[in-house]
Amino acid sequence: MHRVGFVFSRDWIGMKHTFSEVAPCRQKLELSFEPAEVDQAIDAAYRQFNQNVAIKGFRPGMAPKRMVERKYGPQAFRDAAGQLVQDAMEKALEEAKVNPLGDPTLDREKLIVAPGAAFTYTVELDVRPNIELAVYDKIPLLDRTRDPEAADVERRIEEIGRRLTPHRETAEPAAAGDVLEVDAKMTVGDEEIVNVKAHRIRMEGDQLFGIPCPDLVTKLAGARPDTEAAFEQTVPADHPREELRGKTAHTTLKVLKVNRLAAPEISDEFAARMGFKDLAGMREVVKFQLDRDRNQERREAFEGQIVDAMITRNPFALPDSFVQRQANAQLYQNRVRLARMGVTKQFLDENAATMAAESRKNTERSLRWTIISDAVAEKEKVEITREEVAEYIGALARQQQTTAEKIMKTIRDHNGMMAIAAEIRDAKVFQILIDQAEVSKAEPEAKDAGHQHDETCGCDHHDQ
Repeated sequence: MHRVGFVFSRDWIGMKHTFSEVAPCRQKLELSFEPAEVDQAIDAAYRQFNQNVAIKGFRPGMAPKRMVERKYGPQAFRDAAGQLVQDAMEKALEEAKVNPLGDPTLDREKLIVAPGAAFTYTVELDVRPNIELAVYDKIPLLDRTRDPEAADVERRIEEIGRRLTPHRETAEPAAAGDVLEVDAKMTVGDEEIVNVKAHRIRMEGDQLFGIPCPDLVTKLAGARPDTEAAFEQTVPADHPREELRGKTAHTTLKVLKVNRLAAPEISDEFAARMGFKDLAGMREVVKFQLDRDRNQERREAFEGQIVDAMITRNPFALPDSFVQRQANAQLYQNRVRLARMGVTKQFLDENAATMAAESRKNTERSLRWTIISDAVAEKEKVEITREEVAEYIGALARQQQTTAEKIMKTIRDHNGMMAIAAEIRDAKVFQILIDQAEVSKAEPEAKDAGHQHDETCGCDHHDQ
């Protein structure tokens, strides 16, 4: 909670507070102060001004009270009101054992007191719901991962080899997997939306300049330099430009070069070039990496299933206004991030409703899990040790290839220690729930084996 800037000790003479519910998870707090408490706060504000603000002709703290009152009276009345309300709110929340969600919004126009007069202030707060945790053992979890096999290791090594092996021009006719250099034009109606020279497209997948092209590979199979090909493509319903959706795009290509990837020779010599002692050593490291990736994939899947299960088992109300404020903040951050990535304002505006709904959904899910996770941590008496924090920071330092001291400085500069503690706590809560869960194996979900997007994929990565 933001503080006014001065602190003074007090005996609460007659401050009273009353809570009343105005909506689910929303409380109204009424604070009442006796005139003596108000005068005490005003005197403290005057002393603060006298000590910290220069008044011509007087040393700090030595100006006559009447002069300080005349010069800073209105501001002192506001500062005194703010300090009274902040201190009283903390006391009231603690006594009533009410946990607020975020800082309340204070009406600054009403935050002002008058000497010798009683003061009453009312504020509404979003509060954290009190939940009775449902049983959380034996959560059913599906493990759809599979253990890496020798063939997976060889496939990963071949992928590494292909990434490091350049495409070379060939006189052979084009085949699947080749990369063609082409001149290309695409028109929709009378508008030319693509006109590129020496553009590289890969002979795989079913996309051409970001628009489905199911006959891409079959039509270009056997192509040689000077081969020309034409395509008709239907602009999809989710295309960024709404006015083009559903229309037919006419695309023409002229092949300039056919480039083919030479099959890499996987050998001890290749492994040595990659920094390994031999091919056996490379296989061992690649197997370790695949195991690590599998474990990470499994963990992330389990965590998602746990969140869904615990939210289903523990229904409770949330303060709508707080959820919406958080969702709006997330939506704004997403728009800024996408704009920096080059997404057009037109696209963002056209998809504003969908993005807002998704932001609201994600915010509510995250908030529900935070409240549930806190409750589990409290029930299980989860504690965070210095050693665990040090280990977490060390892992961050290794990941970012820097020192733990630099990471720690960044965390302190951004007041990030509580966020780190929350992450560690969350990980421990997840582990408790995973350890108590009932895990069963299932067939891995089919993954889209579509092409990797790069400069050769034929998709449109730039604004037209």
